[in-house]
Amino acid sequence: HLADGRAESLLLTTVLAASCPIVIAPAMHTEMWDNAATQANVDTLVSRGFLFVGPDSGRLTGADTGVGRLADEDAVVDAVFEQLGPRDFDGVSVVVSAGGTREPIDPIRFIGNRSTGEMGVRLVEALRRRGAIVTLIAAHLEVPVPRGVAVVQVSTALEMQHAVTTHGHKADVFISAAAVSDYRVANVSASKLSKSAGTPLIDLVENPDILSEFAHEHRSTFVVGFAAETSRETFVERVASKAQSKGVDLMVGNLVGSETGFGNTVADIVLVDSTGATVSDFHGTKASAASHILDYVSRQRAATP
Repeated sequence: HLADGRAESLLLTTVLAASCPIVIAPAMHTEMWDNAATQANVDTLVSRGFLFVGPDSGRLTGADTGVGRLADEDAVVDAVFEQLGPRDFDGVSVVVSAGGTREPIDPIRFIGNRSTGEMGVRLVEALRRRGAIVTLIAAHLEVPVPRGVAVVQVSTALEMQHAVTTHGHKADVFISAAAVSDYRVANVSASKLSKSAGTPLIDLVENPDILSEFAHEHRSTFVVGFAAETSRETFVERVASKAQSKGVDLMVGNLVGSETGFGNTVADIVLVDSTGATVSDFHGTKASAASHILDYVSRQRAATP
């Protein structure tokens, strides 16, 4: 009916009168989708600017399986946001690190942190909607990995360093949102440490400063770092100091507390530039915080000749 321009219902009338982008998420049996008439109508609508999401392959009604399943809700939402949002990162190569690293003590135990990786994942989602070509370097995550991005899985800080070096050298933007352990265990045990053997002696070795090394070696890349802090009194001062010492273009201070930061959906952040000057602060959901950060990055890149 859409392809024929009919207005036989409220929905069809609304679509025919609309001048905005329209997203269609079809669902039907495989035979109906494959029918030549259906495909001709789809081609017609695509030529007129309609955007189709799906259908996916999978379980249909009854025992049927095949192409015709309604696209995943996240895919539909992403498609809508892609039509509504800015495309200021269109074609920009961005590498994002996210999640918490884990340094093994023995095959069972490790040194880790409370990062869930949500902030990094929200940045990846926002970047995709804004047209970026995204590579996610993922340590331990407790949130789903976004669809449509290249993912490099790592565990330790040294693995993270290797992945950043390998994938970041051609990036236009590098966002280091991962919580990387400052130390690793020098004497990792090949077998489980037994309690009966007494208190173990664990020697720690300092891990490389991945963010600082990358920022100083890749001056042409716009580098964004994250600094987690717990004291509001020294929050901005410490973030500013790190922004200058690590050589980043932007340092995002992340205030971690009982209601913000690790393990929460709300972020309390401050943005500090390379000179140590506070650019802005923001309190809200991590999804909104991601958009706030990317707005600044986009403006700065546009202002740089």
